[in-house]
Amino acid sequence: MSDRLVDDFSALSGWSAVTSGQARLHLATETAAAGPALRLDFDFKGSGGFVVARKAFALRLPDAFRFTFRLRGEAPANGFEFKLVDASGHNVWRYTEVPGDFPGAWRTVRLNSSRIPFAWGPQGGGELRDLGAIEFVIAAGPGGAGTLWLADLRLEDRSLPAAPAVSASCALPGHSAECLFDGHADTCWRCPPSDTSPWLLLDLQRECEVGGLIVHWTPDSAP
Repeated sequence: MSDRLVDDFSALSGWSAVTSGQARLHLATETAAAGPALRLDFDFKGSGGFVVARKAFALRLPDAFRFTFRLRGEAPANGFEFKLVDASGHNVWRYTEVPGDFPGAWRTVRLNSSRIPFAWGPQGGGELRDLGAIEFVIAAGPGGAGTLWLADLRLEDRSLPAAPAVSASCALPGHSAECLFDGHADTCWRCPPSDTSPWLLLDLQRECEVGGLIVHWTPDSAP
């Protein structure tokens, strides 16, 4: 699962509107030059609260992922949220934008899993693995009425491969660069003293999300 289409919004099936207080939300599909889109017509009726477009999705998520979608709007500067709900329906991860003007032209939103932190629920934190639903939320700032369009919802796998491809300037017998990832603490990559400019190349083989890399380096490790 390197890149999969989650919803092209060509049909309204499965999407439902959730509102609070006096707010109103009407959902529809619409086809324009850019392709099909989900249209959200909302009205806060002079009050606050939120409106939500929600759909159930049963997906097993990779260790690291990215959701992308396109967005445009004709609306007051209200808040926008993208929420992921787990299969239990009780735990929520959320990306939040501060209230701002919605773009009149299409823009692409790219949300890595690191940008969608745990928000609330009995799990108390941790990573989301079994997705149960996706929600697009408009939270009242100034409120008012407007329209938001969403298109081309996709999911990308950005987790690390099982082991990166690795190469090095040279290596002693039994201590090749591949020893870095063989899972054994008593092996390592070692160069002969004649290599005065050693180098190591890691190839992750695709675009990934990496939190960090720790290298234990011992300059005098050669026998």
